[in-house]
Amino acid sequence: MSNVVPTLAVLLLGLVASGCNLAVDVDEYPYRGRGDAFLVEDTTDTTDITDTSVQDGGDTSDTADTIDPQDITDEKPPSGKPFLIFTELMPDSSMPPDESTEYGEFIEVKNIGTAPADPRRIIIQLGGSERRIQVDPFPSDDAEREVFDNLQWIEPGEYFVFVREDRDYYKLTAELEAGTFYEYGRWFDAVPLSNSSRRLQLSYKAAEFHLVEHDAIEWAGGRLIDPTGESIETLGSQEDVAWGLHRDFEDAQENNDPTNWCFHVTPLTDSPVMASPGRPTPTDCVGEE
Repeated sequence: MSNVVPTLAVLLLGLVASGCNLAVDVDEYPYRGRGDAFLVEDTTDTTDITDTSVQDGGDTSDTADTIDPQDITDEKPPSGKPFLIFTELMPDSSMPPDESTEYGEFIEVKNIGTAPADPRRIIIQLGGSERRIQVDPFPSDDAEREVFDNLQWIEPGEYFVFVREDRDYYKLTAELEAGTFYEYGRWFDAVPLSNSSRRLQLSYKAAEFHLVEHDAIEWAGGRLIDPTGESIETLGSQEDVAWGLHRDFEDAQENNDPTNWCFHVTPLTDSPVMASPGRPTPTDCVGEE
């Protein structure tokens, strides 16, 4: 024991003499990890955001601050911010020949805000589950990295499509511009959309550890319902037929009403799917008969 103190003293004197800097630069905290590089510095004033908990059993590990969509949809979308809503959904697709999985499910969102939205910040949470649909923040190879880097920002008034996985059979992305869609089933978690019942919560990562809920859509017993529970159910799902929001109701509140949605009746070119991913809902769509 008598030799320990002198030894420590010698070591400390040696470190000082060598000029070694033991100080930690606290100005660099919090330290960014892998995957954070794509997050652009967000200068949005969030002082008007109220803390709430994530609904439907969502993963709260990175959602310290959230806002209920009802708190921000009573008025027009805030100026200078992106605002995303669901505008088209394909929950019930057929299986391609010689395959045993429904790959052609897709979700279309539109930016009705006044600033561009980064698709890499969009999170679609499945109600009652910790599973989510999103762009993989950690590309695992060069092919995925190229897809990740080439994703385009969603300008106000434009659409973005999350496709489970496309096939030549569906041709969902044949007419879409590269960077305006993402095959989450190919690069991330191949989350299936239930033909029967599901709730989807659309959120946007406005800043680090700050997730803002924008919209929700829900169906039960195979029929589209109002996620707020205020309207009767309508629009039963049909195989290979997408639900589309009437273009006159592309609004954060109007799209909650199932009567403002309709069935597509025009198939994509050389495809069994009746849909219009990445484009406004056609005027010839029909409501429940």
